[in-house]
Amino acid sequence: MNKKLSVLQAPRLRTGAAVATAVVLAFGLGACGDSGNGGSGSGDSSTSADGGSALLPEAEGTTQYPLTLDSPWGETSLEQRPERVAVLAGEHDGEYLSMLGVTPVFAPSDIEEMVWMQDAFPQEIENTAEVDWNEPPYEALAAAKPDLIVATFNIDQSKYDRLKTIAPVATVSGENGEPEAGETWEQRMTDVGEALDLKAAAEEKIGEQEETVAKVREDHPEFDGKTITYAVYYDTETGLNFNNVSGSNSEAVFSDMGFAENPNSSKFVNDPTVSNEKLPELDADVMLISDNSARGESASTINTIKDLDLYKNLPVVKNGHTVDYLNTIDGFEVDGEAHEGNVAWALHVAGPMGEVWATETLAPLLSDAIQD
Repeated sequence: MNKKLSVLQAPRLRTGAAVATAVVLAFGLGACGDSGNGGSGSGDSSTSADGGSALLPEAEGTTQYPLTLDSPWGETSLEQRPERVAVLAGEHDGEYLSMLGVTPVFAPSDIEEMVWMQDAFPQEIENTAEVDWNEPPYEALAAAKPDLIVATFNIDQSKYDRLKTIAPVATVSGENGEPEAGETWEQRMTDVGEALDLKAAAEEKIGEQEETVAKVREDHPEFDGKTITYAVYYDTETGLNFNNVSGSNSEAVFSDMGFAENPNSSKFVNDPTVSNEKLPELDADVMLISDNSARGESASTINTIKDLDLYKNLPVVKNGHTVDYLNTIDGFEVDGEAHEGNVAWALHVAGPMGEVWATETLAPLLSDAIQD
């Protein structure tokens, strides 16, 4: 009897139009073969003498194959250890492979543009394409000849049905077409590790990540019990959003840093828009406020908010407990000083590697602000 394995949905993850990118296939097209119950390692990966390959570390010998991968929409089976793994998202999925020392044979073309993913894989990725989450590049994916697809980002029945014709799919858990809520990234990485016969390595890397984040918290006791607001100003049309709402990825990151739950975070779950009348609800012990209105050639318009008396009279603003940063094309700026990386992306959708980068990057800035 095949052992059952559920690979869990990416935790604290927002999906949909906000994280979709335009699709442009970056290389030749290939036919989609029906290999949904395969996992036969049909690619060109060379196996080393120690049982590993150029793409994967040596197997631990603890996973028993055949291995059934469950999902809310059906199941697929790995007949043997996969050697050619594809990912459809750099966030979470790509981060897990990187932490395990696995190089994907297919990944989004922008996977290494995130600063925490630069030089993240042991080998060069063979095949990349721009990924549109409304219509993944199935033909380009099939041309990479994967024997496992890790895909937890914005997946539904129709996408799952297409993907499983290419290779077995490690995707979200659940049943009757409904993804399971409440999973953690630690659970999901453990399951991915088991699918690749690298469960012990996964558990070790989880421990290392948690220790790193815990060290940031330990080094900054001034965060303990304090509240934080994370607000993003987009433009005059979209306005200002309250972004560390209850259940969000950013709320979880701040919680891991030691911050207490913001009592106003639940008020913006259904609509994050902060109207002028709601500006007083931004108040907290410290506020991180992002200006996205000046990306590219546009001029910043955030002062349409900051010039309002309701904003200027917020205690957090009057006391100087704010970190104001400007999002730029290449990174962000605080008080005119340029920094690498996309803070908003790290807080909104990044996985464990992005969280480490975000906490280590933001901790000194927030510490200075909260102690002013």
